[in-house]
Amino acid sequence: MERKASKVREFLLENSQLPLKVNQWGASISVYFTDSEVKDPASAELANYSAYTQLWENLYSKRVLLPPNHLSMWTFSLALSDEDLNYVLDAIKEALRNLA
Repeated sequence: MERKASKVREFLLENSQLPLKVNQWGASISVYFTDSEVKDPASAELANYSAYTQLWENLYSKRVLLPPNHLSMWTFSLALSDEDLNYVLDAIKEALRNLA
């Protein structure tokens, strides 16, 4: 599970055209559109919520269901197959392109 979270984390960082920070704790990540470190709720609130909302909407339209709030964590489970993960990565790539 942690491997899947790491793969998505690296993919997001490599493919985002906007400033992005991704924090990881085991099999969970938090995604923030910002160029500043996110270490606490106050710094998380400074992230670009509009960009996260657009990302969420794009992914939702591709049936990739994530927390709609930028302060929530994305958690990965054993139920996510490699095929599913590749689908998610493809959807993320397209969604990030739509933000730029």
